Amino acid sequence: MKEHINTEGCITITKDEAMKMINDFKGDSITVKIIQNQKETNKIPVGDVEIGQTICNGKYVVVDRYTHGDTCIVRKGTITQDIRFGETNKWGESNLRKYLNTEYLKEIMDEFGEIELHTVDMLSMDGDDSYGKCKDLVSAMTFDRWRKYHKYIGNADCMEWLSTPNQTEKSNDTRYVRVVDSGGCVSGGGCYWCGYGVRPFFILKSSILVSVDKA
Repeated sequence: MKEHINTEGCITITKDEAMKMINDFKGDSITVKIIQNQKETNKIPVGDVEIGQTICNGKYVVVDRYTHGDTCIVRKGTITQDIRFGETNKWGESNLRKYLNTEYLKEIMDEFGEIELHTVDMLSMDGDDSYGKCKDLVSAMTFDRWRKYHKYIGNADCMEWLSTPNQTEKSNDTRYVRVVDSGGCVSGGGCYWCGYGVRPFFILKSSILVSVDKA
């Protein structure tokens, strides 16, 4: 077996050699962990990716990082251009929320293996908090998140849904939710309309490996 001892005293071996070691040690009470070479896999922990950097061949953008290391991601391109928001502008009961956390979730799980829950604040544009908050794995960006991350994600290629309502039942208006056009103009859109897209927001643990795009 060819070995290379680096400056930290760690022995580097090939994957095939590691698998042979595992087979040789079968029956013994040991655990062997294989760490593939970073250059070989072209992947690094998402917690090490710079804010604003695209990952996975430009498919996603790293937009934020929490103090404990979890990393916020937004899909760069829009999806679901033929789904309406819902019967009302309440995100917690919307068709779009159900779609993102069921059908679309499968795509995210295939890509990353796991994602973290996050909170969606359904505070309306006129300041009413009667809709409360909900927990999601995937969501449409709130207006506050869109405003904060716009410098990293830019404008969408079509009209996109946000999850922030214009007003609520308290104001006798549950029809309109915030939308953004391809020029970055924010306005109100009828929640029953089809033809709008969404750029999903989700959170990954800092240890998840991702491929980083070259600058």
